[in-house]
Amino acid sequence: MMQFGVKTILLGVLAFGLIACGGGGSDGGGGASSGRVPVADGVRSVGVNASPAFYANAVEVNGSSNNHITLHGFDVAYSRGWTGNGSTVLVVDSGLESHPDLEMLPEENTLNPLANVTIPGVVTNATLEEGGSHGTLVTGVVGAKRNGEGMHGVAFDADILFAKGATDNISDREVLTHVVPNAINATAWGRDKGAVVVNLSFGILLDTDEEYPASIIQIEEGSFYSNHTIYGVRGNGDAIDIAQKWKSALGEEMVMVIGAGNEFENATLRPEVTTGIPQILTATNTTTGQLILDGQGIIAGMWYSAEDRRIDDLIMNPDIPKIPSNSIAGNMAGNVCVTWDEEANGGRGECRDAAQIKDFYLLADGAINSTEGGNYTRVHGSSFSAPVISGAVAIIHQMWPHMKGKHIVRLLLDTADNKSIAGYEEHVHGQGLLDMAAATNPVGAIGIPTTGRTGGPRTTLSSPTPHATLNLPPSLADDATLTTPLNIMVLDAFDRDFYFDVGQLVTASDTRPMSALHQFSQGKAVNYFADYMDAAQHAMLVLDVDVPIFGEAANKRHKLTLGFGGSSDHFLGNRFRGILGTSRQSHTLYGSYAYGREGQSGFFAQTAFGVTHVDFDKTGSVLADAELMVSSTATAGYGFELDEAKGSRLGFAISQPITLERARMTYNLPVGRTEAGEVVTQAQVVDFKNHKREIDVGGYVHVPLSGGGGVALTGFTELRTQDLAPQVHEGRVGVAIQAEF
Repeated sequence: MMQFGVKTILLGVLAFGLIACGGGGSDGGGGASSGRVPVADGVRSVGVNASPAFYANAVEVNGSSNNHITLHGFDVAYSRGWTGNGSTVLVVDSGLESHPDLEMLPEENTLNPLANVTIPGVVTNATLEEGGSHGTLVTGVVGAKRNGEGMHGVAFDADILFAKGATDNISDREVLTHVVPNAINATAWGRDKGAVVVNLSFGILLDTDEEYPASIIQIEEGSFYSNHTIYGVRGNGDAIDIAQKWKSALGEEMVMVIGAGNEFENATLRPEVTTGIPQILTATNTTTGQLILDGQGIIAGMWYSAEDRRIDDLIMNPDIPKIPSNSIAGNMAGNVCVTWDEEANGGRGECRDAAQIKDFYLLADGAINSTEGGNYTRVHGSSFSAPVISGAVAIIHQMWPHMKGKHIVRLLLDTADNKSIAGYEEHVHGQGLLDMAAATNPVGAIGIPTTGRTGGPRTTLSSPTPHATLNLPPSLADDATLTTPLNIMVLDAFDRDFYFDVGQLVTASDTRPMSALHQFSQGKAVNYFADYMDAAQHAMLVLDVDVPIFGEAANKRHKLTLGFGGSSDHFLGNRFRGILGTSRQSHTLYGSYAYGREGQSGFFAQTAFGVTHVDFDKTGSVLADAELMVSSTATAGYGFELDEAKGSRLGFAISQPITLERARMTYNLPVGRTEAGEVVTQAQVVDFKNHKREIDVGGYVHVPLSGGGGVALTGFTELRTQDLAPQVHEGRVGVAIQAEF
């Protein structure tokens, strides 16, 4: 096992590492209820473990004290199958040394513009490896392989491109004159090779021009402008010009991640603001009022957690400053206006920028063990916060390759965790801590597209009410789970596609007005169908035959009933709403046969069948068609006369309440999307019939309390089972005083 060394890279130790910071992470987030989290689209990594603890407790995380993996929820993202596979990250930095955790890049995946260049006093004909300590550390943070040794990168399955921008010992002026042009050219090279993000762990110090820090004037808390002759209207280092060149290099899809800088102790250098190269993200075309980079970047600020403090205290390295726990160890999210118009607003001045630094500022842990010199070194700085966020971009791209760069940026910023930061202020902490658990979950309201485009109308799934309620007792709710999964595509607020079994939105609710045993106890005939009809819409034709048809004794009634009725909002107690269609009105034609006479001794039985037509409102649903519903019910029992003179009786019965035998519905299910935003649908027939048969058994008693009518005591007991299984699922007992007139 390789051992970890300790090294602090802060401002002044490596001028090339004047970079950004970031951080955060928690489980959950997004718009899906517990237990019903949809699954994302995309090609998952092979061989992942579904437990976040598997990654959190691995030697390359826990054993290396790399707190950023769990702090930012990368362990959760890994367990969901997202490790950066298929995404390409471009690192522009000082150089790249060989290391066991970094695959040897083929020559076509590296770029060295300094191979035949001389920078006086700095470098002559530099190799890719020369002065590459900083670049090797940064590359390790983003993409070191997960091989059971040392540590691993946040996107350990991502592909790496590397471009040499300079060496470790370059000055700020040389960053502006040499590194920035090299980095812009490298960005265009990486774009053409398919990179989704470029990591820029370098910047320009305020003391590039000693007049600039003193020129910064506060407008309000967290907001400043500069009265510097040049930088006050063009940004530090001419951010407007640099932004225009970098926009051309990025194209429409690529993301840039820039370090914020490491100033947090020297008040002269204004640690409350982030300036220099990061200002290109707020640089604005004053003619159109639009951001030049169109939101295609993130500024990485360095977060220093309590766990970082604990680890550094154990190491007791005197080179590590006493950074307070849970704080920003670098430049904060304060904004210096790029273009300040002194004459505007009645001479009071006005900032012409379309955004501020805080809008793109994201915190990530920057105290990390990473790759250097064939071993591992603990480093500090926003230089190492930036690759944490670059790796996050790679993971999101793996999940949704169709997402534009600016939308990935917005996603990571919108899902940032600011609730974990004590005393959170946007102009200090930006949008908060990077949270990959939240970013890999749906964000905002989840909806099903109901047209052929992902950007079109959709029906939301965020409502807590079910979209279908089947008429079953809660004890038999498992029967409401569809045997055929309804796996459909749903979209979140970013039009990201997830896949979700909408059958989970089907639930059970017992809507029977009265049980068979309860009705028998009152001496009433059972007509389950009639109980579900609206009284004004129900009609019956009843034929009583009081003759011994089957050779039995006289006074045994045969009863034929033909009924028709309507119901509002449901069919036989089943209700649908939302994406599965909305049941508006139903009409049922039913016929029943009953044998025996209620209230007398002997055998009695009843059976009935019904056919139901349901009028569904298909607006905002995926319902295409609904067939006629077929249902049945049956009851049999035996009654005893306890005292014929008084009219007391006792009986037992077995009953099957109304059961859907056939309830076939056809849905046009969204099952995928194209990169162009077209929704792919597939027709699927679903049968909502009862897959298990409820059988109720029990007894009843009726005892008049006074002779010749008046008041009677009735009672019943009922046990509800599935298919007469020995296990009792529900028991019901009822006692009532009944007035008889």
